[in-house]
Amino acid sequence: MGTDIHQAEKAGANSDLSRELEQIYRQIPSTDCERCGNCCDGTIAGNPSLYPAEYSYLARFLELPANKSLKLRIYGAAFLYQKLWEKRQKSAPQPPGKSKNYILNCPALDAKSRLCLIYSHRPLLCRLYGLAHYSPAGEKAKDQARCSKVKILGPGRRNLEPAVRQSLHRQIQELSSRCPGSGGMPISLVAWLT
Repeated sequence: MGTDIHQAEKAGANSDLSRELEQIYRQIPSTDCERCGNCCDGTIAGNPSLYPAEYSYLARFLELPANKSLKLRIYGAAFLYQKLWEKRQKSAPQPPGKSKNYILNCPALDAKSRLCLIYSHRPLLCRLYGLAHYSPAGEKAKDQARCSKVKILGPGRRNLEPAVRQSLHRQIQELSSRCPGSGGMPISLVAWLT
């Protein structure tokens, strides 16, 4: 992997970076969901990607003394995820050209409560879940998450247009390019943690 995780963690100490990321996040409508956990338990997805700025933001949060046990729990879950992934890859060979698409729980999902352990510091991908653009015909865009259990709160109560989602990604990618050695591109949570 071409990303220096330790440099990204050091960038997390930059409070300006955190403030700028929070400003970008404030552009996303508030939501409420039924907290079924299907978006994180492998039913739909399970290993979200984070931009380097987001990983720095999360690393800074996990370094708080009050979050020591949370950090150990998430890192431990990521390690187990990686081991299960490797085992499944070896046990189910695929013909050439076929991908092995195994989805496991997100390491930040509490399996018992079905709640996200890093909800306040979750990445853009998780924040955008359920905010798919609906076409005039009422069909959801095929490239976006589908969840009827997410309710958009606040003024407007509308889904994000594709151009707005793209702009949010671009803003975080530009912010991430300031993280030393990162290249600015997203990497899966498990890859960051293992």
